[in-house]
Amino acid sequence: MSCAKTERSLDELVIVYSGNIGGKIEPCGCNPPLGGMPRRATVIKALRNQYKDILVLDSGGLLYDSNLILPPHDFTTRTWAGATIRAMSTMGTDAINVSAFDLAQGLESLQTQSAGLEFPWRSANLTRRDTGELVFPADTTIVRVSLRIGIFGVMADNYRGTPLFKDSNPLAVADPFEAAAREVKKLKNDCDIIIALAYMSEKEVEKLATSVDGITLILHSHNGMHYPTSETTTFQPYIKGNSLVVHTPDGGRLLGVLELAAVDGSFTFKERKTGLPFEQKTEENRKLLMAQGSTYLNSFFSLGAEIVSDSVAQAFLDEVEPIITAYTDSFVTARE
Repeated sequence: MSCAKTERSLDELVIVYSGNIGGKIEPCGCNPPLGGMPRRATVIKALRNQYKDILVLDSGGLLYDSNLILPPHDFTTRTWAGATIRAMSTMGTDAINVSAFDLAQGLESLQTQSAGLEFPWRSANLTRRDTGELVFPADTTIVRVSLRIGIFGVMADNYRGTPLFKDSNPLAVADPFEAAAREVKKLKNDCDIIIALAYMSEKEVEKLATSVDGITLILHSHNGMHYPTSETTTFQPYIKGNSLVVHTPDGGRLLGVLELAAVDGSFTFKERKTGLPFEQKTEENRKLLMAQGSTYLNSFFSLGAEIVSDSVAQAFLDEVEPIITAYTDSFVTARE
């Protein structure tokens, strides 16, 4: 059944997004310190109150900042990863793409950390090498406002050109472009909007946008760019092919907010030039939005010290900090 609109309409969707957080559960060591899961949780709660019905997505690279973690750092990073997953689970995240970096300590570790939380990992092309079976659900369909939204995850099998999943690995990565094409074919008849969560280079993302027709929005990380002082201008969305491509700044210092206004059932978006945010529900604002056609408006929340830490998310940090301190102290004692 098609979800296309036949009457004059305005559908408004707010997507809160992130990617490539890399296990940075606490604020960065930069000046000023930015980021951290407790501040992120506070902002997401505020956005839920402001917009009522948001979509929360992560494009991958959530848990670790490397795809290879060796002793003695494995225990520390694994402990922080568990706290990260529990904190994210309290924020009502709708879908998280699996990346090679999330698998840095193996599939079993990832599954153990997520056990009992119904954590929404998604991947349409991570498979078991011996059977070809998908490891995680490929996609999910979510209803927000009056829209049906299909979301799937894909990743590339490389890091800056170097393959990550060797033949000895029990996991394999199928072709992401073929996987994306299958997902679009599966989702297109029942969904208004199709979102791809992609962990791959910008060049690969642009190939995805131009070679797989039908993806409304591509949210991607792992682009190899690091611009802490200019992220709000560098990581702005752009149109490629028929898709809206949305970058996610790394490190979790910023939280992206994308407002989509779909007019008359059209889900081909252009940048919004005028008009007020959705929460100002005046008739004048509605007319301004309608006059522009289907548009997007992107903004970033900087997670600075002015944001009060969410107590629930902070509790996860407080719980693991003494464990990590004791582990670190044990090495100091052993050397003495």
